[in-house]
Amino acid sequence: MKAWPENLPKVATIISGSCFILFLALGLLVDRFFYAFAVLSVVMPDLLREFGWLTDMDEFQLEASKKASHHAYISTAVFSAIIIGNSGMWMSNPVSSGEIFTLLFVLLVVVKYSSYFIQFWDKKKASFRILLFFAIFWSAFVLLGKHQYIRTILIALLAVPVPFFVLALLSIRFPVFTGIVSTAASILTVPFYLIYFYPRGLKSFVGLFGSFLLLSLPLAAAGISLLTYSMKNRREVSGGKENEKV
Repeated sequence: MKAWPENLPKVATIISGSCFILFLALGLLVDRFFYAFAVLSVVMPDLLREFGWLTDMDEFQLEASKKASHHAYISTAVFSAIIIGNSGMWMSNPVSSGEIFTLLFVLLVVVKYSSYFIQFWDKKKASFRILLFFAIFWSAFVLLGKHQYIRTILIALLAVPVPFFVLALLSIRFPVFTGIVSTAASILTVPFYLIYFYPRGLKSFVGLFGSFLLLSLPLAAAGISLLTYSMKNRREVSGGKENEKV
């Protein structure tokens, strides 16, 4: 029996991700109750590894997974502190506790897997996978949405999923260009948030922060990773040429 390829995620991670997407879709289409199973599908592999019941990772992979979980823990802790510190504003706000918990969960998932991808693969491959994942996510979000007209669906696909797909493909051949465009796009989304969400007050907090997590943060993670990858490669090439001269 052939060993599982080292350059691919572990079987448990693939099953976990597939179950997450399935239960997330069921939560959107059927009932929010399925979101609970989406949460369990994400954390279950880590729980099994923590108790020693799942031993599918070597030391490097375990270290990358633990570091990614640590990054997710810090992010959710800071966000929770902000929410608790401003609890007075939420009392008079129509934002429900369920929406806040959903944001916490999305924050945890996005930070954990973005961090893990960047550590597990080299930064170029990780950036491609991050952009591709969110291209698929936004496509599913648009197609599963309650749109009545085909034109509305096409405009929505062209607005977000298609650019993610294009950036993912460009990152393979043009990492520097894609890194600059992705980073710039993540920065340019901030004025849009301020113009669109801020005048609506706290009522739009969920939309603002959710858009940041699922749009700006992936673009920034992929863009910065591609730029650091390109800079590192350039230094290595320069160092190799200097050694040849010596």
